[in-house]
Amino acid sequence: MKNELTLRDPRFYTLTIKNIGLANWVGVIRSLYSGKGFANNNTRSLEYTQQIKVYGSSRNNELEFDGDPKGFLPCVIEPAQDPLDVISQADQI
Repeated sequence: MKNELTLRDPRFYTLTIKNIGLANWVGVIRSLYSGKGFANNNTRSLEYTQQIKVYGSSRNNELEFDGDPKGFLPCVIEPAQDPLDVISQADQI
């Protein structure tokens, strides 16, 4: 996903997909995986933030991340304060 973040940036990005239907889902998916930038519109929005607060109701309070149960709402999501060391080949950084 093309974005403007750097390795030391304290923010992360949120991608919101909405109002997607049969007529436009292929174009939305293609634009996301193309590696090119895109303008925010009524189907997709890329925003930068340092913190997300998620609220819920007593009927719908479970939280999942990538399909794995992670807890219950309300919650605050924010980047870790300590950097993560990543091991990679020099030409892939």
